[in-house]
Amino acid sequence: MEINNINNYKYLLIDCDGTLADTQKCHCEAYNASFKFYNIPFNSNDWYKYSQEGNKNLEQNMILNKGYKHSDFKKISKMKSNILNKYLDLYMKPNYKLINYIKHNIYKHKFILVSNGRKKSIYNILYKLNILQYFLFILTNEDFNNAKPNPEPYLTAINKLQNIYNNINKQDCVIIEDNEVGFQSAINANIDYMNIKNF
Repeated sequence: MEINNINNYKYLLIDCDGTLADTQKCHCEAYNASFKFYNIPFNSNDWYKYSQEGNKNLEQNMILNKGYKHSDFKKISKMKSNILNKYLDLYMKPNYKLINYIKHNIYKHKFILVSNGRKKSIYNILYKLNILQYFLFILTNEDFNNAKPNPEPYLTAINKLQNIYNNINKQDCVIIEDNEVGFQSAINANIDYMNIKNF
């Protein structure tokens, strides 16, 4: 269920890219440079279309379906990861409203980050935003088998919370997301969610 007020929720499960900061251009430009380095065609429209569902979806549609190999994507991904910081510095737009809310409400909520992104890039973003220390724990695509819109990322977060606190349930939690892939993951997990545009 989509909600408009987070005050009654103890646990805020927050997406990263597009929610804590607008990073699309950063990732797109880093991938563009990496594809070009290995002489593999890059289409930014395809990247925007497929990237929200994680690297497996991106690889399938932009590499494997076009006749290239898994090893090609591994090389591209490694290079992209290594050069991303440059593009974060150039293009990242922090969501200061949400960032400041997190910083000023650490005694009201517990904050958990759940992202389809890769661990290295997510930690780099959080470090640059200076909010890494505010999260109880962080889940990235290395921590689950099925990316959003599958419910697994958020259900994994709930299970981890239950292991820490024993007595929480889904009604204590709300998801903060920026796009349909994230909203559908929340719906599939049967957890309330908020569109960051309404925050």
